[in-house]
Amino acid sequence: MYRWTTKKEVTEHRVSTDSFSDINPYYFIANLMTSMSGRPLASKAGGCHISHCGADGDECVLERVYMMYNSEAVQSVTSQGIWGQHVAIDNGIPNMYSYWAFNFTGVENPQFCQEDTYTLPCNFYFRGGYPIGCNKFSDFLDTPVWYSVVGGCAQYPYNKETQTPEKVSGDFVWHNKLDDSDPEVAKCFEEMRGGDYCEGGQKTPFEVNSKTCTWKAMQAGYLDVLDVLNVASSFTSYTDWCLADATTETDYGHGSGIPSDMTFFANLSSKTFPVLDGLSAQAWITAASGGQSPGADVKKVFQNWAKYAKVRLEQMFDEMEKQAFAAYTLHGQTDPNGRPYQNCLSRADFTVPACSLGVEELVV
Repeated sequence: MYRWTTKKEVTEHRVSTDSFSDINPYYFIANLMTSMSGRPLASKAGGCHISHCGADGDECVLERVYMMYNSEAVQSVTSQGIWGQHVAIDNGIPNMYSYWAFNFTGVENPQFCQEDTYTLPCNFYFRGGYPIGCNKFSDFLDTPVWYSVVGGCAQYPYNKETQTPEKVSGDFVWHNKLDDSDPEVAKCFEEMRGGDYCEGGQKTPFEVNSKTCTWKAMQAGYLDVLDVLNVASSFTSYTDWCLADATTETDYGHGSGIPSDMTFFANLSSKTFPVLDGLSAQAWITAASGGQSPGADVKKVFQNWAKYAKVRLEQMFDEMEKQAFAAYTLHGQTDPNGRPYQNCLSRADFTVPACSLGVEELVV
């Protein structure tokens, strides 16, 4: 699985995000590089700041994470195999209360909870454990798959100043989910343990077969946004490159709002594909979010771009691995089974189970 996050979070070895995806580039283009305002934050006109990650000078990266997942203990809430329902909870308070439980402790409804009525003690305990959820999204951008890996403290958002979702009652107080010094956050993690609560994190879901130990995340490298966008090595940050006088690629925002002069987005240029001429950011972002497509010919261009953008990113991760494995071999390091890292590529060794939930995937 993959996520766009900050280099700080990656290097501190925290996997706290509740939502991941396949290697789809939807999030990158629709959320980080573009906006419907005509002044994308990532553009020179918008100040050259990639939103959602990279705050306070921290750089944005695409991280790869392997998931060790055992769904045996949560079969009652999986659907058509290993996957559960996708639950969007990155901002605190899950959006589907019916998916949460009354009897986490094993006592039948001790708080007299009602399924569709929000109360603090009731709606954050998962009915059948914590499966990984999946959902296939709009085929406008090559049918990306989103995953939810509900972690601890689903009650609070990552930023207590967030306005989404709306506070459900006047006496409910937000706290920052990652504030380790906050006793309320510590209590939250103790009561809402999530799917990676595996006896303090020292064991795997195959050693601890419980409803609160279904997955374990293993970090597997990242690509810096400078690598993804093919920025010259003389620049140390996206913002510096974007604001440089010689940079024209980031002078965008009009029309479709896509930085098509950048190598990564070149195949979305209206110069190359006249059918995109006059396409608004509103139109294609709506389509990419599952709404009506502006036309089959436009959709085909975006699908083709997404397909080959994924190929490029996969090739970059492969090259990253080759360099890492060469360094391991040079220093005499071996894999967990004692074998040398020779002729190794993770994508050749792992197959992600298909997601059977969400939109129908078209076979062309």
